[in-house]
Amino acid sequence: MSAEAIDAQVRTAADIEAAMSQLGPHGGLIVPPDGLLTGQRGVILELAERYRLPAIYGLPVFVKEGGLASYGASYVKQSEQAANYVDRILRGEHASDLPVQQPTEFDFAINLKTARKLGLSVAPSLLISAREVIE
Repeated sequence: MSAEAIDAQVRTAADIEAAMSQLGPHGGLIVPPDGLLTGQRGVILELAERYRLPAIYGLPVFVKEGGLASYGASYVKQSEQAANYVDRILRGEHASDLPVQQPTEFDFAINLKTARKLGLSVAPSLLISAREVIE
């Protein structure tokens, strides 16, 4: 069985439902960290449950509210890096002289209750690597 990715451009809640309804019974969903999508997370989570779609999100808030899993840059670490840059700039360094930084820490969270609803088993090795496991 081959997998086909669908790049869905969404701008409204109706676009979200139209995109998710195309995925079919063996589909899955990747939701990147995006302001619009985060603001529509209630709609996304409800539709993922309705269509029984396993989904991975870019932000852990989705998992805390019932999503299956999230993986993304640690916002705590990124905030610390940003605060360090602000401090350096306020002490006289020029922003243009500061190097671009990439995320160095990533957070993985998984919701076992949602996994059970979807009929998925989660390998112990995956659970060990999670920063947060919701029972």
